[in-house]
Amino acid sequence: MNHKRTKRYPVLFLALFVIGLIGVFSYWRSQSFVDENFRDTIQTGATMEERYLQKGSYKVNQFKKNTTGPNEFYTIFYPEVLQQSSQKWPLLFVVNGTGNKASYYESLLEHYASWGFIVVGTEDPTTGTGESTRQAYHDLTKENQAINSLFYQKLDLSNVGLTGFSEGGVAVMNVITQPGYTKHFKTAVVLSPVSEEITRQTTNYPYQSDKVEIPLLLLAGTAGSFETEEVIPLEHLQNMYEKITPPKAMARRKGMDHVAMMTQASGYVTAWMRWQLSQDEDAGRVFTGPAPEFLTNDHYQDQQLSISSTD
Repeated sequence: MNHKRTKRYPVLFLALFVIGLIGVFSYWRSQSFVDENFRDTIQTGATMEERYLQKGSYKVNQFKKNTTGPNEFYTIFYPEVLQQSSQKWPLLFVVNGTGNKASYYESLLEHYASWGFIVVGTEDPTTGTGESTRQAYHDLTKENQAINSLFYQKLDLSNVGLTGFSEGGVAVMNVITQPGYTKHFKTAVVLSPVSEEITRQTTNYPYQSDKVEIPLLLLAGTAGSFETEEVIPLEHLQNMYEKITPPKAMARRKGMDHVAMMTQASGYVTAWMRWQLSQDEDAGRVFTGPAPEFLTNDHYQDQQLSISSTD
């Protein structure tokens, strides 16, 4: 009798252990990879970088919209005042890297929204072809026309930008260079992209830098081995930059590896988008004028600019 009861204990313990493990795994999956205090971990090397790294002036709300296809749903952050205002707001798509989803770094999306953007992230873990980003764009334009939508007539479709990290950077390139889509987007920022050469050799989502027709900011880190950590070599980054003919800027952040660049460049990503999409003249001076801060920030190297005073 006692022997039968004790035999059940290991089974019960194992069941409780498995349930607990599932709970821990589910909790871990639900947590953001980007902490809400991520700004505190970033060292800045210049005044304007520090300014645009801070949270913007808008209080932010979040909205999730179910969809079909690779996205599952969209995560949308927007200035709370949008609900009571007739103002149109610039639209910013943030495209994740391989195996990630927008729900893993909501703090970063919230940061951009606090600067006055409607920010859209997707739940597609394989974004490289750009298909899910194109789908997101079309779905949001439908929201802009749907009279019962929160975003009805609230999107400034003349000021739409994209930024993407790693495979998401490739997705950005594939979206803005696909015939028929360039006209929909005003600017882009690409962070630590898989290099153009590598996408041609090993992936099903190759892209062509020479087909870019909009202003573009290109950023990467310097740390780590290309072979083991997917850090894009300077030569590959330079080749991309040289083939881009519209206004452009490029730099590498010192000591940062591939993954770190998803957040470490947030100050300059924000400044670029504020300049390009919100006509923020202060942000524009980061990249223009007789002494652009972008060229003198000691936390970066290999900086290059090809932007005229009229851009």
